[in-house]
Amino acid sequence: MPEPAPELLDDLPLFPLPRVVLLPHTLLPLHVFEPRYRALVARAVDDDLVFGIPTIQDGGSQSDDCPPIHPMMGLGRIVRRQRLADGRSNIVVLGVGRARLVEELSGSEVPYRRARCQRLDDICTPTTTDPHSLRQVDQLRLTAMQVVHGRSDVTEELERLLSGDRDPSEVVDVLAHMCLRCADERLAYLELDSFRSRADHLLATLTTILYAKRSVAEG
Repeated sequence: MPEPAPELLDDLPLFPLPRVVLLPHTLLPLHVFEPRYRALVARAVDDDLVFGIPTIQDGGSQSDDCPPIHPMMGLGRIVRRQRLADGRSNIVVLGVGRARLVEELSGSEVPYRRARCQRLDDICTPTTTDPHSLRQVDQLRLTAMQVVHGRSDVTEELERLLSGDRDPSEVVDVLAHMCLRCADERLAYLELDSFRSRADHLLATLTTILYAKRSVAEG
């Protein structure tokens, strides 16, 4: 039986940002002040709407009306909103998936950008009997704790993340959010569509950070 076609989002609101990549399972606080994005936030809250947060390409400016954007983007939903007296808002966006740009739409009664996008299936949690995935999770836990050793504030946050029965795919995404600081690295991570590839990518990054930390300490 053929696999179902990916879901097509025919009219996805866009909130482009420079150097920002929203990963699944992670939170992104934003201060919203532009009128067009005030309108987007109002609609998203009223209709419980999912919207895209594409990354503005290098050389583009957020002050431009339509700066070029990367085709891969995170999908978000507003989970918290603080309305300010002058119409601005402080919001918190939860990453709920990812999508790829098909085409940007023109001719709209709304002030914000919109696009037709292909919603991508997110990675699935590995089975509890998969020995390779279990080893990956254990290696990630150990390496991450070694990276933050000596930083009590980060260690406490990381221990909360790694404790309990949290979904392994969620753990990997949140660790990536904490460790991958460069937008290009985060976009490359967002492209990966399997637990193993994401876990391997993140473990390689954490191992590089750990070796660099040890070299500095020994030097």
